Amino acid sequence: MLDKPHKGVNEPNLVEENRGKRVALQLSVFLLTAVNYAVLHATRSSWSLATKDFEDLYGFSTGAVANLNATFLFFYSAGGLFLSTLGDRYNKKKLICFMYTLIALVEVALGLL
Repeated sequence: MLDKPHKGVNEPNLVEENRGKRVALQLSVFLLTAVNYAVLHATRSSWSLATKDFEDLYGFSTGAVANLNATFLFFYSAGGLFLSTLGDRYNKKKLICFMYTLIALVEVALGLL
């Protein structure tokens, strides 16, 4: 009774196929995470650089720049909370594409200041 293995258990082709899919998924998640952190770093860096110009070029007071930074950080952190639930409800690929497009538009707007 125990001498015969179950059908499908230890079949080399099935194991290799599943391993290939798993490695491809891990690689895609790794690349998406790396790109995401690069985009977030660029967003924070450009915002940090732009805040210096708010005082010098546009005449904002230090308090106004502090309020702008606090508002940016609030929406940045709140976005992380809400986007995770949106990712659970909607198509993740479309949501990621939409958010990267939105970030790109904001980056261009900051560059045009």
